[in-house]
Amino acid sequence: MLKLCLFIFNFSCDLAFNTIFYSNQNISDKYHYEGDNLLYFTFVNNIVKTITSSMVSLVLINLFQYFIDSRRNFESIFREEEKKMRKNRKYKVSRETKSIILNKIRETYSKLKGKIIIFLISEFSLMLFFYYFVTAFCEVYKKTQLSWLSDFFISFLISLLTEVFIAWIVAIFYILSLRYKLEFIYKIVIFVYNV
Repeated sequence: MLKLCLFIFNFSCDLAFNTIFYSNQNISDKYHYEGDNLLYFTFVNNIVKTITSSMVSLVLINLFQYFIDSRRNFESIFREEEKKMRKNRKYKVSRETKSIILNKIRETYSKLKGKIIIFLISEFSLMLFFYYFVTAFCEVYKKTQLSWLSDFFISFLISLLTEVFIAWIVAIFYILSLRYKLEFIYKIVIFVYNV
């Protein structure tokens, strides 16, 4: 459910930031344009705004992703015990250790609940602001709505292609680090993946 909320928020960010970064200068330049290819001029005129909105949206989405993902925290609890088991084959988890692990899990779970509450409140507040701002923009600048929507689609494509490109690069370096046993590259890849 939280991933779905984040997915919807991603679209909202692209729409809203394209609106927020729209300036009177962009609108004026488009209105006073006297050339042959208005679509090309609009694309070139708005590309900086589109890229900026994509990057801000990407940063915000990654920040919110941090709030809803605590998988690494849970994994680290069990990895400590796994390391002990690998060092000593006869190692048994005692009742004391089990209760310590259970307490760590409860603590991590309560932190996760707090982070999810912060995420939901922040997302809801931003969505209300986005709704208000986009509605006001569409009411004031009625003739720029088509340009605004095309900028949204371009921004969405830039975000999508950026994420696919990053995933592709990370996958290539991951495979290379495993194939050639490059521990330093492997650590960098894991760090990027966790970010």
